[in-house]
Amino acid sequence: SSSSSSSSSSSPSSPSFSSSSSSYRSAFSTSSASSSTPPPSSTPAASAAVSPLRRDYKAGASDRWTGVPAMIRLGESAETKEDVEKARAILKSQLRNGELKESFLCNMFLKVCATAGDTAAAVETYEEMLRKGINPTNKTFGKIIQCFAKHGDIESAKQWADERERRIDDKMTSMATRTYISNMLIEACAKAGDLESAESVFKKMIDEGIRPDGITLSSILGVCASVPDTVRMEYWIKQMRQLGIEFDKVHYVHVTHAYAEAGMVSEASEWVKKCDEAGCSLDQGVYSLLIKGHAKNKNAAEAKRIFKRMEMEGIVPDQIAYHSLMKALVDTDDTKGAEELVETMRARGVQPGSVTYGMLILHYAKIGEDEKAAAVLARCREDGSTLPVTSYTSILKCYGQLRRPEMAFQWLKELQNDGLVPDNSISTAIVHALVNVQRFEEAERWLETFRSESLASSTLTVNADAYNMYILGLSRIGAIEKARETLQMMDHHRIEANEFTYFALIRCCAHKRRVEAGLAFEYLQEMKNKGLKPDVFTYSQVVNAYAKIGQVERVEALVQEMYANDIQPSVHTYTMVLSGIKNSMLEQKEAEERILDLLKSMKERGVPPNMRTYNEALRALRQFKAYESARKLFLDAMENKERFDSYTLEAIKHIPGLERFSLLMKKRLGMLDRGRRKTPRENTKEQINRKQRQHAARDAEAELLEGIRNYRPN
Repeated sequence: SSSSSSSSSSSPSSPSFSSSSSSYRSAFSTSSASSSTPPPSSTPAASAAVSPLRRDYKAGASDRWTGVPAMIRLGESAETKEDVEKARAILKSQLRNGELKESFLCNMFLKVCATAGDTAAAVETYEEMLRKGINPTNKTFGKIIQCFAKHGDIESAKQWADERERRIDDKMTSMATRTYISNMLIEACAKAGDLESAESVFKKMIDEGIRPDGITLSSILGVCASVPDTVRMEYWIKQMRQLGIEFDKVHYVHVTHAYAEAGMVSEASEWVKKCDEAGCSLDQGVYSLLIKGHAKNKNAAEAKRIFKRMEMEGIVPDQIAYHSLMKALVDTDDTKGAEELVETMRARGVQPGSVTYGMLILHYAKIGEDEKAAAVLARCREDGSTLPVTSYTSILKCYGQLRRPEMAFQWLKELQNDGLVPDNSISTAIVHALVNVQRFEEAERWLETFRSESLASSTLTVNADAYNMYILGLSRIGAIEKARETLQMMDHHRIEANEFTYFALIRCCAHKRRVEAGLAFEYLQEMKNKGLKPDVFTYSQVVNAYAKIGQVERVEALVQEMYANDIQPSVHTYTMVLSGIKNSMLEQKEAEERILDLLKSMKERGVPPNMRTYNEALRALRQFKAYESARKLFLDAMENKERFDSYTLEAIKHIPGLERFSLLMKKRLGMLDRGRRKTPRENTKEQINRKQRQHAARDAEAELLEGIRNYRPN
């Protein structure tokens, strides 16, 4: 008794659940007193001939909720605390009868706890077993570990596995049992989505000579699918096949689910074919993810095909499937299909919901169908649904991009009619709609109104988002003083500026109408002093400001500072550096060397130039009359399969050896008469013949490039 009490005190800790241990103790306390009394039976011979378990099965035929059969049923289907209470009553009755082994009955009850996920009942039962001197078995620990695994409690599951190793010698444990325990630990990792812990459990299995099985693979693939991590999943598939584990239907479904969850639709589709060949049936979740993936890729035809297959297999689509299909339809401008889908949902008794209605309203807003958008909102309200604030935000942003602030204010009223309170996202969308049409005074009044209303609200706190949008609008017209006043206003009202605030301020200083490079650098230093970290976009705007006034040394110093702060300059940053060289007063030879060295440095640092970079470099070389380097650079761009555009042809038209290429390409691509407004008929003809001209230009391109290679200046 001393050993059992000491071991019970050292048992692993478990989460605190509201459960009284007295009820479990009462179940055990009656067993010892009643074990000496013979079981009730009509004749001694009958009780000796029929085993207690079989007799309980026969008794269970008349009353399905009594005896061992009821315990077995609960072990397969228990879900609630009430089911555990029923099983506890049966346990108490069976222990009182004393016909079956106590450890057998306790393990049956632990199976009910594992199925229902009742960790408190499982731990109490284990402690009571120790107090009564009942030796726990592998099945005891297996069910307790399974109970914690159902909740994804990895630490507790590992503690109980360690407890099993302390109490039971592995030499007395079969390989199947050891595999089962390890699989339960991996299942706990799967529930928690912890792939690293699952892999460590598997490594321990291999080190201890435990043989993994198909369930092991299924659990690990399940973790990979929940993360999702398709690279690790492919590795584990290879490992398991080397161990001789064959794929079954569950494995196929897990792999398909992982690819679909990761948005790798083509790979998921390939595994769907493999599932079909293996005779696997996909579940509702996989189909919904496939539709979601095709919607993300704007492939409405494939999304509709998967949806139809779902229905043909008798699987009822869930809300995710309907929402994903709606997204695919509206993203591809399939208005008719979107309308039919809503009618189909209503005909089937499926509530479209606010998300589906919101997507349809947003689609109507984008195509200018304001009346239809209002009609869908009215139907949404009739169904008892209310659009979420996120849907209203998307609609307001849409009207802001379309430069229709009046409609944005109209939908703001609809939001208020639904009893919703505008938040920071709504305020930002309103400011965006106003500054897009340069109505800055109205935007400023709205900011003040929104701030005043927030003071009266206990749940709303104004952040910098709307002010950032206002400053960003000012940066488009170079209103530096107004932007500075806005920053001061934010400081006065204790609205904390963030990284985007300073990005917009610096962008304002780099406007072409008025460049204030020194002020941009001051803002950069100010944000650093406040503990804000400038990113590549903020640095690029400071580089742009200095590049426009031709201060190459400051530009290059900023690029070096970016590298010192572990910030990788983008191709756009390097393009601005080339612009700075072009605007500088450098000598021809020095400028040419800097341009070529910069392009070489870009390639060495893993930032390949794009056509915009080449265009800027060609303009700079043309300005410094480095024609030979310009010709070589153009040929290098063509060899890198860069497609030239109208800016390229403008950049090379005054470079000797490239003028003919520019002229003929413009002629073949129809760029020579762009200044004249064309009639609708001419535009239609232009669209029809555009591809033909492009093909003709590509055919002539090779011959012209060969002429450039062989060009020799007079």
